[in-house]
Amino acid sequence: MNTRCPKCRTTFAVTDAQLQARGGVVRCGHCGQVFRADHHRVRKLPPTPRPARPKSSRDARARRAAEPVLAGGGSAPAGTAGERRLPTIEELLTGGTRARTRTIFWVAGNSLAAAALLAQVIHFYANNIVNWRQWTRPYVESACAVLNCTVQARIDTGLIEITASGVAPHPRYVNALLLRATMINRAEFAQPYPLMEVSITNRHGTVIGRRVFPPKAYLAGQTGLPTDMIPNLVVRARLEFTSPGDHADGYEIRLLPDRRVPADEEPEAEKLH
Repeated sequence: MNTRCPKCRTTFAVTDAQLQARGGVVRCGHCGQVFRADHHRVRKLPPTPRPARPKSSRDARARRAAEPVLAGGGSAPAGTAGERRLPTIEELLTGGTRARTRTIFWVAGNSLAAAALLAQVIHFYANNIVNWRQWTRPYVESACAVLNCTVQARIDTGLIEITASGVAPHPRYVNALLLRATMINRAEFAQPYPLMEVSITNRHGTVIGRRVFPPKAYLAGQTGLPTDMIPNLVVRARLEFTSPGDHADGYEIRLLPDRRVPADEEPEAEKLH
C-alpha cells in the first residue's frame, strides 16, 4: 500500500506487517511526522523528486522507509520487517539496576574474600610478618587483638649491656656463691628480661658448671619493676647458687632471648650444684 505524509507530502510504500504492528500508525522517514497510513492512502506511487544529499543525521532519515511507532512515540518491538528495536524506559531502568546490583555484590564479595584471606595470613604468620618488616608491628598487634593471635615481643639481647658483675663466696652460706650484675637495655624499644646463662670455670678455663636462670630467679625479691626492660633503665640482678667445687676460679655470664618458655621447660645445660 502507498501512503502520503500529511505534513511534508512525501509518498512512500508500507507493508501489511508495518500496518499491523501498531494499528497502522507510522512515522514519516523524511520529517518525522506520525500519522495513520490507512487514512492517507494513495492509489499510485507517483515519482518524487530525488532528495538532496543529507547534511546531517536528521536529514539522513529522509531516505528511510516509514517506521511503525508506539502510541507514546517510541519504536515498535523487533520481529517485524523494517522495524528498529529500542529499549523501553522500564527496560533501561531495571536493566541498569540489575547491572549496578551485580557490580555492588561482586565488589563486596571480593572485598570480603580478600579481608578473610588477609586475616588468615595475619593469624598464622603474625610473627613472620613482624620480623620481616618491623614497621608493621603496631598494625599486626592491633589485628591480633581482634583475631586472637599473639605477636612475640621484639628481642635483641645484643643491645642489653652488662655494665658490672661479680661472683663471690656467699657471706652467709658455706659452699655457696653470690652473683651480682647490673644490666641496661640500650635498645630504643622495650624488650623482655633475658635469660641469664652462668658458667663457672676452673683455673684452666674449663667449664665445671653451667645453668640458665629465668628472670624470676635473678629478680626475686625486687618490687616495682616494669614488666619489660625499658630503654636505659638500670636493672640489678642477684643470684645465689651452690658452688660446683673448690676449683671454681672464674665465671662467664651470657644473656639469651627469653621466648616466654614455661619454667618447667626452661632450657638448661649442665646444672650448677
